[in-house]
Parts: sequence; structure tokens; C-alpha cells
Amino acid sequence: MIKDLPASDRPRERMWRLGPAALSDYELLAILLGTSGVKGKSVLEVAKDILSHHGSLRRVAEHSLSDWQQIKGLGKVKTATLAAAFELARRVTAERDTPLRFRSAKEVADYFRPSLGHLKKEVFKVLLLDAKSKLLSNHTIAMGNIHNLMFSPRDVFYPAINESAGIVIFLHNHPSGDPTPSDEDIEMTKRLVEGGRILGITVVDHIIIGEDRHISLLEEDREMFVGSKQ
Repeated sequence: MIKDLPASDRPRERMWRLGPAALSDYELLAILLGTSGVKGKSVLEVAKDILSHHGSLRRVAEHSLSDWQQIKGLGKVKTATLAAAFELARRVTAERDTPLRFRSAKEVADYFRPSLGHLKKEVFKVLLLDAKSKLLSNHTIAMGNIHNLMFSPRDVFYPAINESAGIVIFLHNHPSGDPTPSDEDIEMTKRLVEGGRILGITVVDHIIIGEDRHISLLEEDREMFVGSKQ
């Protein structure tokens, strides 16, 4: 048990003495857990077991609330604490101090991958840009699994009309980790590009994010987007 360890070896005491950067992954996880919740095991042992079972801290961070609740010894309070901590980490990774200006599909993908790349559900977003490619806002249009993700062109373009934005980028993730566009992705993009042309809104790209890479439909087929140029 932690109380049986010398005070200098306990995670909290080590943090105060050496700083958080000196602690191992399992020690930091143990601090978040607080107590073991498993009879006969210390919280350090539970933290080690969690990391060992999942292989990496990154895999642990991908847990949803329901995933956390499947781990023995974690109640609602600990589950909420862990989920909140990892969500804050993702948001810090994505945050910028200055207005974002995207110059490539890679920059868009790199910015949004921390919040989308790990998800088990498919999320479709529309990004609103100004004339200098500066991000004005981003909106989640739909969320679900690959078989029931449904929305209308009206849903997609409403934020741009409401905020008087003339340039948009579409963005969605593939929970499988493979960003290769499906036939449905391509057909949907063609319809939305045409819808944007009718409304006077320029669709500059549709980017699909996977676990470690992305695909830009503009880079794959530039002709698909010609109709949206004003």
C-alpha cells in the first residue's frame, strides 16, 4: 500500500519535491486515481495494471466514459476525474494563443486530430474561414456511427449563412483509423460543393482524419471543387 512506502517515494510527495515532470506515467495516473478501489492492491499497482493492459498512455487516453467504467475499481467519481483530465490534455494540445490561419490540409488535420482522431464515433464538422483562411469558428453538424450519420445540406451550410462566412472546409473522422474516402464520402462532397456554389459559399476542401494520417479530397481530386470557386 502507498501508506507503507517511505514518504519520499509516494507519488504526491515526489511531485512536490521534484515536480510533475519527474514522475512516471503510472505515478501520475495513480495521483488522478487517488485510491485503489481494488482490495489487496495499491493505487500504484492499479495504475501499472491499467497501463500494462492497454500498452500505452495514448491508448488509455482514448477511453470513453463507458470504457473507463469497465475497469475494476473505478467508480463514477474516478471515471469522471480521468475523463476530464484527458479531455483537458486534448484541448490544451489543440489550443492556440493566436487566431488560426490554415495554409494546408495538413495544418487542419494536425490541429483537429487530437480531438477527433481517437473517437469511436464519426463526427462531421464544418469550419468557417475568412478571406485570408483564418478560422472564424467550427461547428459539429452530426455525430454517430458510420451507418447512421445523417444530415442535410441545410444543416451543413446554416452556420456559414448565420455567420456570413463565404468560405468553408468540411472535416470528418473515420473511427477505423483509415481515412480512405468511401464512395458515399465522395458523392456527399460533390453534392455539398454544388450546394455551396448555389449559395455563393466556397467549399475549399473536405478532409478526412484517421488515427495517424489524413486525406484531402481537394488534393485527391481538385476538379471536384472547381464548381465552388467564385
